[in-house]
Amino acid sequence: MPCCCVIGCHNRAEKGHKLYKLPQGSKNSTRRRQWIENIKRDPLPLHAYVCQDHFTNDQFELRRADHKKLLKWNAVPTVFPHNKTDMNRMPRQTEMVTTALDCNDLSEEIIMENMKLESRVKQEINVRNTRSNGDSDEVAALKSELNSSRKQIRTLKTIISQLQAIIERLVDENYVDEINDPV
Repeated sequence: MPCCCVIGCHNRAEKGHKLYKLPQGSKNSTRRRQWIENIKRDPLPLHAYVCQDHFTNDQFELRRADHKKLLKWNAVPTVFPHNKTDMNRMPRQTEMVTTALDCNDLSEEIIMENMKLESRVKQEINVRNTRSNGDSDEVAALKSELNSSRKQIRTLKTIISQLQAIIERLVDENYVDEINDPV
């Protein structure tokens, strides 16, 4: 099974990762060169694939009716391990930048406005959480009611078919004259 050709990436199709083949054909030669340049692997395998993790979300067709995750025609992989900075690495002395912020420079108005905004955001989050919890309880109750109604319908259908069988038997044995359904 194919796997991602990006160095350091071990994603495979059988692990649930979607793989995309490098652009093929003369019409895609420019885009293929871009892919190879971004992958930074030499030599590249004959049948090279790149996994979904190396594309940003805006490079996929998101509003498809069939819900397939397909690349846009002009997509180019841009997310690679060699592009990420190593978080464990200590910065060199020349890289260190220190900035000081004098709180006295901030006006009281800005501080108060920030506090009000923070309070409003917290209230909005609480309101949304309350709504979503209430909605989920209501949805669960409706689902339960729907299942109960479906079970009741199945039971009534069974009873109706049993009663029809009894009526047919009574008519066949001449205990009851033919019953006409009232219209």
